[in-house]
Amino acid sequence: MNDSEAGRGRALSGFFYGIHMLIHVRLYATLSRYLPGLSSGMTAEIDLADNATISDLVGRLELPAGGVKVVFVNGLTRPPEWVLNSGDEVGIFPPVGGG
Repeated sequence: MNDSEAGRGRALSGFFYGIHMLIHVRLYATLSRYLPGLSSGMTAEIDLADNATISDLVGRLELPAGGVKVVFVNGLTRPPEWVLNSGDEVGIFPPVGGG
């Protein structure tokens, strides 16, 4: 089993009427609990409607308001209104504290 197979988790399906796309999502730190059965940083495949945004993805995953600090799409930080494309790799991070 290679690294991508090992990290690939379950798929959340929910085809929308007509056109859809598949996004590869990794939730980190405390957000990982919103994808039960996956550890932090493991990949889940999520079906979204075509032209969905990062905000749509966050809503689909039912992440808490204020619980998302940084989102990377294909390795680059992107704003909530960023339109996703099929096959995008998305990493979502919560706010972190420290001292």
